[in-house]
Amino acid sequence: MKANPNNLNYYQKHKQERLEYQKKYSQRPKIKERTKKYKQKYYQDNKEKIETKKKEWNKNNEEKMKKYQQNYYQENKEKYKNHQKTFFQNHPEKIKIYRKNSFEKIKQRRRKHPEKIIAQNLARQIKIPKGQSCQICYDEPAKIKHHWRYDHPFQINFLCIDCHKIIHRREKFVP
Repeated sequence: MKANPNNLNYYQKHKQERLEYQKKYSQRPKIKERTKKYKQKYYQDNKEKIETKKKEWNKNNEEKMKKYQQNYYQENKEKYKNHQKTFFQNHPEKIKIYRKNSFEKIKQRRRKHPEKIIAQNLARQIKIPKGQSCQICYDEPAKIKHHWRYDHPFQINFLCIDCHKIIHRREKFVP
C-alpha cells in the first residue's frame, strides 16, 4: 500500500499537536505511576543485560563520557560542594574512620619504604634553580623534582609536568 501524500501532509501539520497531547498524557499521575512501575520491573528483569550494555557503551565512548563528566562537573560545581559539606556535617564518624585509616596507611608506607621517605625529605630541601628547563625534553621549564632511585637520595632530576606524567605511566606498565 502506497503512502498517500495527503496523509503525510496531515501528519506533518498535526505533529506538534500530537506531541503536546502525548506530553500532557504522560504527565497524568496514574500514567506516570504506571510507566514508572513498568520501567522498574523491566530493569529488574533485565538488569544484567542493561548493565553489560552500559559498560560496553562506556568503553566504546570513553572520550565522550570523559567530556560529559567534565562538563557536568563544571556546570554543577556548587551542587557538588554543597553535597560534600552536608556529608561532612552529617557523617562525622565516617570521616574520623576514613582519616584514621588513611593515617594508618601512611604509617605502613613509611615503615615499608624508609629510603623513599628520606629521599623525599631531602628533595623538599632542594629548590629547583630559576630558569631550569626539563632534563628530558629541554623545552618546558622544570616544575617537579623526580628520583629515579630512592637509594641514591641526592640524584634528583628536574622535570616538566608532562614528562613526569609520562615517566610514571611507563613505571606502572614496565616491571
